[in-house]
Amino acid sequence: MKIITLNPVPILTCVLILGFLPLALSNSNLQKISGQATSEQDSTQHLTSPTLTQKLPESVYRIDTANKSYRSVFDDFLAHAEDDIFEFTLTTDLQKLLLNDPQADYQPAYLKDRNETFEHRLKVKPRGKFRRRICDFPPLKLNFSKDRLNEAGLHGDFDKLKLVTHCVDEKGDGKDNVLREYLTYQMYNTLTDNSYRVLLVKIKYVDLHNSMRPITRYGFLIEDTDEMAARLNGSECECHGLSEGKIAYAPANLTAMFQYMIGNEDWDIPGLRNVKAVKLNTGSENDNLIVPYDFDFSGVVNAEYAVPDPDLHHSTVQQRHFFGRFASRKDFDLMSAHFMENRQKLIDLVREFKLLRLESRLEIINYLNGFFLILEEEHAAFEVFGVR
Repeated sequence: MKIITLNPVPILTCVLILGFLPLALSNSNLQKISGQATSEQDSTQHLTSPTLTQKLPESVYRIDTANKSYRSVFDDFLAHAEDDIFEFTLTTDLQKLLLNDPQADYQPAYLKDRNETFEHRLKVKPRGKFRRRICDFPPLKLNFSKDRLNEAGLHGDFDKLKLVTHCVDEKGDGKDNVLREYLTYQMYNTLTDNSYRVLLVKIKYVDLHNSMRPITRYGFLIEDTDEMAARLNGSECECHGLSEGKIAYAPANLTAMFQYMIGNEDWDIPGLRNVKAVKLNTGSENDNLIVPYDFDFSGVVNAEYAVPDPDLHHSTVQQRHFFGRFASRKDFDLMSAHFMENRQKLIDLVREFKLLRLESRLEIINYLNGFFLILEEEHAAFEVFGVR
């Protein structure tokens, strides 16, 4: 895959100027700002995607889950969420967990929802590589008992969930990073069903031995990979080194353009770095779907611990590179039109996410608008995406 670079200085300058809007702006002013921008954008001819009668095949961004006959523990948590947040208490040996021993194995834990309508005995352990090394509070893997899930009428095979935690102890920054990354998953859900479902959670961590005070923080749960793959009518493929001919072309470019939009270079298809390959049950060779995850090094999240890719000679994680390849101008036009059609949904998603502080929402909206400005400018789009 080729790498095409766009000089980010003019765009970043615009973003920085907008980013210094007074932080005391009210939510109504935020709505006014984003609404005004949208009306101006709607009045501008979309140069790279003229009126098209064709659209991307629905299989690229939509799936039919009407025949889903099972209920998973993730589904159960979704059903118990209130205002899109699932609150629960997680009791375990916190001191042992926070030692973050690289050889640490699962340890017993107990999960109870806020209303005490159900409980789970499970196992937890720290997970991940980079975050596990640098986080004050490590990300976790939750491992439920297959037998107990089956006894509760839940699908026993989908028994493991990733929990993205607050990472840094500083409450404001930890919350901001978590909410920004959760929102990034939601953005991808908006663009395609071929994605991980996520659930925002508020966790009260309780030490089993009462040797630490309980702490309450936000995080989010990520759907079990096996469940995600089954939902897409496929199975996970541990197939490193996938050739271009064995990857579903249009969905891969949707992933690449999304990663460009959010400013994420921390991913790679041949090495399956921060992406999963899902082999669809279609009998075709080129039906491996690429599903991304782990967006904390993106420009949208802009975590304080994130560092630019040294091989790209970036000075900030908010600079962008495109790692896809469009075979034709028509393919690019169709993909560009899909993103433009969802522009307002993405902006509204950010604007209405009131748990995230105002200045963060403004920064993200400005950053996304920088991407859409590129789609609107034919010369810039051609320079970035390499189409004529």
